[in-house]
Amino acid sequence: MIIRKILSALIGALLLLGGAAASEHVGAHAAGPAVQWKVDDASMTITVSVSLAFYSGESDCVGACPDLSAIASQIAAKIHADWDGHYYKCYKIVVDITTSVVDSKSQTPSGSVPIDITWNITGGNVMATGNTNPNDNWTSTSPSDALPPGTGPDAPDSTWPPEGATNDYAHEFGHILGLDDSYSPGIDQNWTLRDGMVADVMLKSNPDFKDYVSEDSINRAVERSGQVDTSKIHCDMTMDAGPSDFDNGVFLQVHGFTLHAWTCDYQVQTNSGPPKPMHWQGTLTYSGVAQFLVAPTASGSNTLNVATDALISPNGAGSTFTYTVAGIAMSANFHWDNDGLIHASEPFKLGGFSTAGYYPGPPFTAQVTKGAKQCMH
Repeated sequence: MIIRKILSALIGALLLLGGAAASEHVGAHAAGPAVQWKVDDASMTITVSVSLAFYSGESDCVGACPDLSAIASQIAAKIHADWDGHYYKCYKIVVDITTSVVDSKSQTPSGSVPIDITWNITGGNVMATGNTNPNDNWTSTSPSDALPPGTGPDAPDSTWPPEGATNDYAHEFGHILGLDDSYSPGIDQNWTLRDGMVADVMLKSNPDFKDYVSEDSINRAVERSGQVDTSKIHCDMTMDAGPSDFDNGVFLQVHGFTLHAWTCDYQVQTNSGPPKPMHWQGTLTYSGVAQFLVAPTASGSNTLNVATDALISPNGAGSTFTYTVAGIAMSANFHWDNDGLIHASEPFKLGGFSTAGYYPGPPFTAQVTKGAKQCMH
């Protein structure tokens, strides 16, 4: 499910200075009537607000039909559980769903997506949209390739089963956010995964993925919205390790081994596609003798050069970063976490040996935090 590709490339230091100001902004594109996106830099959130209007066009349920208001709330809660809390880079996705119940489709407000709760189906229909579906550019992140939902009383019909009959609501919500199916509908009974797509909630035929929203789907939904100016989404990070002491009394007598580095943004991560390396700048300082590390014997203050493999999403495997500073090769495995940051999975290795075994220590382990005072955007 996760595509791993390895990139080995030496990247020069990137000079970025200054500090970032907090603000709230919306992209230059006009907002849609039923789906609104808003960025808040102060809280580092991207909120998507969606208005859904529920009605029932038939009455074939046994006995009295269940309360539509309760069903609408349950469906919204299921969607929220699957889509809320993911990250676009380091910005948390907040899903805000407003539900209403109307007597008929003709009463659907102009700014809402009409949903017909139909009692005799077991799965949600493909979300009706204003664009042709399927889209030939299903991997595109361009707003022009988004599939905006129909809204108001004249929208195409979209029928969903009542809550409890299926867990396809997260898939249908993906269509409301402008996403294509990840499969080629109607080709065969296996619903073949399209080239370049990730097996996730948009491949609803497989129950293993019905609750899994991939990084690709989050990225595509945000960027297709046309309402989020992604050029203003900056994710500065600071990495610190040490000070640590390593002393074997012979060829390794290093004291105050300290790393301070920062990155002033990184490319959006994906579960597929080419690897996307990070650019780091910083210093490594220490004093003493480190002969077997092939490093200067005096205190150093050196720019980091980074060689890294693919940066994998929070749902994927970790990545090994190798830092070469003044001849010292440091490497450690990092992973993405649900806070939108990378985290060290292990202490750094120096000269191929883990610093967890160096005396007296402590192990040289990176701590990564949001923000970097050196960055200006």
